[in-house]
Amino acid sequence: MARIGMWIAVGLLAVAMPACRTHRRARPPVTMVSMQPPADTPHAQASVPVGGSVTFEAEHVVSCESDVPDLFRAYATTQSLTLLGRKAGRGTLHLRIQAGDEFYLDVDVTSDEPARRALAVGEQLPLPLDDVKDTSVTGDAVTTAKSSDGTQLFVTAVKPGIAIVVLEANDGTPRPVDILVISGTRLL
Repeated sequence: MARIGMWIAVGLLAVAMPACRTHRRARPPVTMVSMQPPADTPHAQASVPVGGSVTFEAEHVVSCESDVPDLFRAYATTQSLTLLGRKAGRGTLHLRIQAGDEFYLDVDVTSDEPARRALAVGEQLPLPLDDVKDTSVTGDAVTTAKSSDGTQLFVTAVKPGIAIVVLEANDGTPRPVDILVISGTRLL
């Protein structure tokens, strides 16, 4: 009987042993891969001096918004977009064209002296007349008028084009001021 008890005990152990064994190795956890968010719409870059301009080929711009609207003015024609720098700083333009596409333009308005002053039709540029004995104008894009006290020359843009205002100093040295006059629908 002892032998039978021993065989029963061995049998129970044989049945119980697989249950006591450790489970098969668990699968390793799934490795998470980090993904970068989708890239933002790329921004074009532009730089324009205060008092200067920059023109882009842009067909049928229908709207223009800026995060800093007093840095520049924007004028559009059916073929182009022109920015006139007004105040030094940085800003971003959000442009929409007639086809529905949207573009971003990062603009840096610098305090550098522009090679050519830019005015929109109807705008005025005052030029100081300190140490100036005579003035002359080449081109018909602007008209000029002296202030009542004779200390300033007001240059008014009348039509698109280029004009050169020459300020002749008392010592005879000419100081030319190139002026670009633009037109178009003001967007900003």
